[in-house]
Order: sequence, then structure tokens, then C-alpha cells
Amino acid sequence: MNGIINFNKPTGITSCKAINLVKKALKIKKAGHTGTLDPNANGVLPICLGNATKVVQYIVQLPKTYRGKMRLGIRTDTQDADGKTIAKCANFEINRGLIEDIFPKYTGAIEQIPPMYSAARVNGQRLYTLARKGITISRKSKKVFIYYLKLLDYHNDIVTFEAKTSAGTYIRTLCDDMGNELGCGAHLAELTRTRVGELKIEDSITLEELKQDARENCFQNKINSIDKTLSFLPYIEVNEENENSVLTKMTIMEDSIKDISKKINGEEYWRVRNSSGKLLGIATSLLDENFAPSENNKYLRFKLKKLLV
Repeated sequence: MNGIINFNKPTGITSCKAINLVKKALKIKKAGHTGTLDPNANGVLPICLGNATKVVQYIVQLPKTYRGKMRLGIRTDTQDADGKTIAKCANFEINRGLIEDIFPKYTGAIEQIPPMYSAARVNGQRLYTLARKGITISRKSKKVFIYYLKLLDYHNDIVTFEAKTSAGTYIRTLCDDMGNELGCGAHLAELTRTRVGELKIEDSITLEELKQDARENCFQNKINSIDKTLSFLPYIEVNEENENSVLTKMTIMEDSIKDISKKINGEEYWRVRNSSGKLLGIATSLLDENFAPSENNKYLRFKLKKLLV
């Protein structure tokens, strides 16, 4: 059972709890998620099964799309509806135009400071562990990217929006930052992750559906192949006569390549297939601007990083 489930995580449980529920339903031992979705959020949580846990690092980096609701006038310590109120603004006048004006400021490359109630580590410690003890420490800001931020509705101090973001973006921090700039404060009231890469919420499976399919032993068609999920990566096809050598030496020489989907351009990840189309692993290119061919490596083109067979 090797592949990725497009799981629709319900609200009220952690991502780790979601994994345990999936493992129990499918009676498997090995599974891992591809990016934390907060307990009070729901939606797409890709869960890797079996050998697919080896490619978590690639799926984690996929862009994510959310639909959320931001409540103006109240700030919380967790920046979402689960936290304690730390500030209220009773009288404020924010019209739709002000919100439309501020959204572009939070589009593109922006800086975010990870919230104290988060799984980020500082000096080896989880921030939420410190936060639960009432400890606040200094955190460095990090760059994230907001592909777009759309205003869908504004009614009764509730701002409904859609956002497509890079990996590592905190939507609740986005709401907190915008609320501070508006001068009234805000927090994330609701959040649904609608897409991760090409995995859409319309195609996701709920826990109850998964349990039912498991009882009827018909869940296999709900598991996305590793190759399909990683289709955003270019591929290399190795010829049959050199396949064993590639798998043994974990290197791909130029004369081992039967087909390639794009021009080699610097270090990037590639799917490696055999002549039958079976996914063998993930490789990186060894051709970058600093690459200096020698007598021994002038035909060396790729290095296998992950073996998936």
C-alpha cells in the first residue's frame, strides 16, 4: 500500500490524530502527513502511505489554497478562534474599500513571524510548548509568498477570503497582521484548505468514507500513486539494460537515459522511471554552473536521492 490519500481532515483534531485514524481504518503501520493543518481547520491533508513517506519533503513544498474567515475587532493569543482574547476594539469603522486596499500589501513576497502557538522550533524547542507555559521568546521573521489574496465577502465584521500561498505560510498570522494594520485587530475565525498542489477538496475522502471503503475493501482506487502526485517534477526514463546499474550505483550516466522530459538546467528534483513507466526513485541533477567534468564523471548526469522500489 504505497501512495497518497487526499484526506479531508475534519475540524477538532490534530494532523497527527488524523494520521492515526487513517492508519487504524486501513490497518497499516506506516503513514505521514505533508504539512500540519491546525486542529480548528479542515480540508485537504495529503497523507503518505508506505513507501510514499519517503517523498513527504517534496509534497510539503507544494503551494496551498485556502478559504477562510477573518473576524475584525478581536485579537487572540493563538491568532485564531481557539485562543484567549487579548485585545478588543469595540468601535471601529472598516469598509470594504479599506480591506480591498490592504490585501495587495499582503500579496507576493512578505515576512511573517511564526506565532508562539505553532510547531516551529527555536533552539530545539517547540514554540507551543513554551507558549503553554506562558513563555514568549523572540522569533526571527521568515519569507513566505502569497500568490493571490481575494476578498469574497465582508459582512458583520467577518471578512471571507481566498488565498493561495507558499509552504510555511501561517494564515492566522496573516489575519493578525492585517488586523493590526487596519487598527482594529483581527483573528482567523474559520479555515478550510481547499487544495494542495493538484489535490483538490472536491476529490478528497472523509474519514467515514474511508472507513466504509476499508470495510468493503475498495479503497485502493482512492490512493493516488506517488508518480501522479509528483507529476509537477520532470522525469527521466532509464533504458532497460542499465536499470540494475542505476539502482545499484544510485547514479545515472548519460548513456543510461532513454528519454527526458525537459532540458537539464541546474540542480532540481527529477522522477526516475524505467522503460515500463514504473517509478524507481527521485534524483537530483549534477549539472550546475559549478559542475566541472572529468575523465571519470564527464557522463554522470544524475544522483538518486530516494529509492522507491
